[in-house]
Amino acid sequence: MAVSSEVNQFVTFHKHQLQSVPESLWEKLYKKLKNQDFNSGELFEIKYDEEKKERILYLKEGCCLEAGSDIFLVDHSWTTHPENASGELLNTSGLLKRMEALFNINYNEEEDVNDPEKELKEEFIKLVMEQASVNEEKAKDALERHNYEVINAIDELTTTEEYSSDVMEGLKETIASQVPTDVKEKDEKKYHGPTVKERIDRIVKYDMWKYINVYQYTVLNDGEEENIITWYFFDEVGNAIQHSTDPNVVCIPFIFNNGSENVEYSLFYPIKNISSGEIITRNKLPVDLKEHEKEAYLLSYVDNPLEEKPEECEKLCENVKTWKNEKVNNDFEIKTPDVISLLGKPNEEIPKIKIYTDLISISFYLKDSHIEFVKDIKDADIIWIAGEVEQFKNNQKLSRFPNQLCVTNPLYLKLMLSKVYGHNNDIMCESYDMTTEMTEFVGSYLTNAKMIEEEKKNKKDKTIDNNNFWILKPIFGNNGNSRPSQWIITDSLQKIIRQHDTKLNMLIERFDNGKKPLLYNDNIKCQIRFFALLDSSIDGLSLYVYDENYIVYLAKEFWNDRLSNIYNKETHFVKYKKLRETTEAEEKAKSDNINPLPFIHHTKLESFIEKRYNCQWNDIKSKIYSKIKAVFSAAMSSPEPLGFSEICLTLPSFFSLFAVDVEIYDDLTPYIVNIEYIPDGGPMINFDRDFLLKVVGRATNGILGNINDIEKAFVQL
Repeated sequence: MAVSSEVNQFVTFHKHQLQSVPESLWEKLYKKLKNQDFNSGELFEIKYDEEKKERILYLKEGCCLEAGSDIFLVDHSWTTHPENASGELLNTSGLLKRMEALFNINYNEEEDVNDPEKELKEEFIKLVMEQASVNEEKAKDALERHNYEVINAIDELTTTEEYSSDVMEGLKETIASQVPTDVKEKDEKKYHGPTVKERIDRIVKYDMWKYINVYQYTVLNDGEEENIITWYFFDEVGNAIQHSTDPNVVCIPFIFNNGSENVEYSLFYPIKNISSGEIITRNKLPVDLKEHEKEAYLLSYVDNPLEEKPEECEKLCENVKTWKNEKVNNDFEIKTPDVISLLGKPNEEIPKIKIYTDLISISFYLKDSHIEFVKDIKDADIIWIAGEVEQFKNNQKLSRFPNQLCVTNPLYLKLMLSKVYGHNNDIMCESYDMTTEMTEFVGSYLTNAKMIEEEKKNKKDKTIDNNNFWILKPIFGNNGNSRPSQWIITDSLQKIIRQHDTKLNMLIERFDNGKKPLLYNDNIKCQIRFFALLDSSIDGLSLYVYDENYIVYLAKEFWNDRLSNIYNKETHFVKYKKLRETTEAEEKAKSDNINPLPFIHHTKLESFIEKRYNCQWNDIKSKIYSKIKAVFSAAMSSPEPLGFSEICLTLPSFFSLFAVDVEIYDDLTPYIVNIEYIPDGGPMINFDRDFLLKVVGRATNGILGNINDIEKAFVQL
């Protein structure tokens, strides 16, 4: 009776997870979880396949297993986040070696000699402690990770991005001079295979993606649901289960609450009768994978697809070529925001314009004798708020277009532009929807990889830059924006494909479109922010760009060889809150290879580009303006949800201010990288105090503000 009650409680608490397990196995599963009964060794054995170079799980000779007759526990050897994997492999004692064993990675260590004797080990530890300024435990851990290679251990503990090669060479010479002769001789005889960094790089780029698994669950955080994604690896038994599209077992994750804590396991049970000596297999492909995606997804289990799967790769490359060249088949007319709204003061004196706002910056910076702020939204002529308004009167003007997510959500924007202008348009960088265009992305990645290999082969230069880096941007919330710290920058095809398992909406964008960015002063990356004003009238839409000023954000110094770390996520996308003109001394200042400048005046960038590239800035700016207009033309032309609603085109009730971020590459081609809705003027109001007055003056056809100032500030596209 007690057992039955416990089982019922177990079933009630874990009911959602148990839907994937046959009911006949629930009680047996509970007992194994309660007792931590890992009894798979009674029926299964692991053998090493010399041909495949991997471990395989078999049913033992003389054993048989009927479908649905038993269930087995698999432990998790390592739970991690892919972005933290390198650091954990480096800093967790014994983890690197265990993972290499699990991933069937073997290095030839025939040249390796026995560990130094105890006294020599102690000598090594003292040297590392002294030179790296660390305690004994850290010194010992580093030496163990590097097989007691002193130089490599100190290199790991002391080298940062700011260390120059000269400094490191000097350090190595100092250490070498301090190592006793007999220790040097011992060290010189040691194995000279891959370094720890090379071993870790291989794992995080290729091997781990063949074996990693993922599950998700939802928790309540301050009353709101939060989606938790967990990446994990099986133990030796689970890792040896092979892939098959016709499997004999099902393997699923399971979180067991034992009354005091949650413990993570995986379970597997037979779905077919399994005979003596038969290989145990599971289907590793996600259940929601479409048929045409399977071939592309399986390349995540291959180290070098171009060499190992040439026919499949060629097919994928041809498919994406055809896809890019597909003709646009639109059943709608391309419209443009070209309504001309003339500015002019009314002949008779007008009453004050009443504005309702919940934005402090609007009430603080928007100053004019003809403006009155009201507390009741029903009394307002202009409703200027951050959110949306469900109902408003026809004679009121709202500072937000309905359905403007089609331009501010990065994924919607990409899909809209592809729908209107085709997949091969040059408005944004080359990008793909992870949910629906994974196969096309893989084809593009492989096409780029082939070109890079051919270039290396023809030029006989293996140091040619790898320009096959990509950015994965998870699309969160209603606005679709995510922070750069949540983005992934990588050149690993395997890593990108496996992100499909997270079930997150993601945009895959080629890093810098495979080009080199235009660098201010030849070493500092920059991003230009233009401000676009979209205004509606009875006749349609008008689009203006604030031509008087725009913002040039400066990032840190740019290194192509460090793209995969957090530092360069900031380098690529940083925007500083502090906005001001900097002094010449600050512009020349350098500190730890990082340029501290937050902002320069746009005229300085214009002057630099014209001198450096012998061109006219106005020619580049006209290309930028043309692409900005193309975006809003697409929004006007495409029906919902990838376009503006019909009400936007017929009612004179809306205006919106957008920030359009642009990057320019060294071939002087500009690309739009992001569009944001800016309800309060954003950083522009910090140095252009009349900005908001000009915006509302333009939106009211000159009723407010100085008409000459407004005409000078805005150019109509």
